[in-house]
Amino acid sequence: MQPDWLKSILSGSTADPDLMTRSFPWAARMIGCPHDPIHHAEGDPWTHTMMVAEALERGDGFEALPPERQDLLRLTAWFHDVAKPQTTEIVWEPFLNEDGSPSRSFEDQQRLSAWLSEMEKHQPRQVGWDDAEEEPSHLSLRADGRERVTQHHHAAQGAMMAWRGLIDAGCDAQMARDVFTMTFWHQRPSHMLGNTSNDRKIIQLSVDAGQGNWDDLIRFCEADQRGRMSQNRDQVLEDLALARLLVAEAGENIGADLLNNPWPFANPESRLKYLRGKGGDLPFHASEHAAGSRVIMMSGLPGSGKDTFLEQNFARWPIVSMDKIREEMGVSPTDNQGKVHQETYNQIKALLRTGEAFAVNSTSLTRVMRQKLSGTILDYDGYIEAYSIDVPFSVARQRNSSRENPVPDDVLVKLANKREPILSNEAHELYSVDEHMNLTKMFGHEPDVDVTWSPAPS
Repeated sequence: MQPDWLKSILSGSTADPDLMTRSFPWAARMIGCPHDPIHHAEGDPWTHTMMVAEALERGDGFEALPPERQDLLRLTAWFHDVAKPQTTEIVWEPFLNEDGSPSRSFEDQQRLSAWLSEMEKHQPRQVGWDDAEEEPSHLSLRADGRERVTQHHHAAQGAMMAWRGLIDAGCDAQMARDVFTMTFWHQRPSHMLGNTSNDRKIIQLSVDAGQGNWDDLIRFCEADQRGRMSQNRDQVLEDLALARLLVAEAGENIGADLLNNPWPFANPESRLKYLRGKGGDLPFHASEHAAGSRVIMMSGLPGSGKDTFLEQNFARWPIVSMDKIREEMGVSPTDNQGKVHQETYNQIKALLRTGEAFAVNSTSLTRVMRQKLSGTILDYDGYIEAYSIDVPFSVARQRNSSRENPVPDDVLVKLANKREPILSNEAHELYSVDEHMNLTKMFGHEPDVDVTWSPAPS
């Protein structure tokens, strides 16, 4: 059952602000969190979030959007700043770089230390607004200059929080992926002007946006500006209008509507090589299809259902299982996993050399975890067919507890807090698998590929 806050957002109109304040899991820490007085004179991140949600509903053309795109933008509005509390730094303005980030230069750090020492003679240090153990303390610097609040990387961290939070709330995996993308990208359009590497960004977002598109992202960014009190709001809105023209022009140059549609890659191999920087700077190139092994790459928490899925669909395939290797080597989940990883890759490479189709059964929850695996497969010209078991944490936890050798709960919690979605530059195809083992294709099978999904090896 979906929680009240998710039902309210997806109700088809503006979410109830009182209900959201009471039930949205991230609201309490956003309320009272410092916000930069120059760019957010309206108040804390929660005040800003509610203003953005209202501005979005009032935006030109919003009511005419399909319901799924309205829902995507509404969810993005409520999630786009959830990571600001954990990324907050308060600095004295002279110690800011030109881009607004805190200065880390040796000279400035010396000046800061000397200034702090002098200040402490007259007043005690004031620790930050949030005393929660899992968050860093932030020092409030008071002087004749202005205090400034920076919250760098809140978009990337907020995207991860949105992905995990929505999956755990029982949200549709496609929607959760799309909210992840919109949240991750929401600061980028206003900084596109004068950038010489826009083409790759335009293409990447057009592919990863799923049900959304560039028009939706810019529409949200405009609401993000209208839902604040800022000295440069009008200038940023003008920059966003120019960004819209830039994306439209990039599409017109190839006869495509990139504001509303993804880049028309010739096939999955072309997409993967271009987005991984392996296909040069020309996205028009039609790459040859992978000639090596077809590899099933699983991703999911312990207990999520990876073993069951493989047994139901790929039982006749060779399966490289980290759990099985760990068991054979007598290594527990809390021990050093170096030898387990080494043996896993020995078996993977042996199969890749034969060109035989096989499956890899491991958690592969983060991009870092998957990089070595996907890189190894692609080095052997393999075809990556990824299956992400996207079930709520509560489901994985219950299933794990009923296993003969369950993963310790503290380990499971740490793994759950590392989950990241598989993106379009990590696999040729991606399917999401829900708790009932139903499949939903996320991406893959571009127009010139005639591949029928089959659980049987070719």
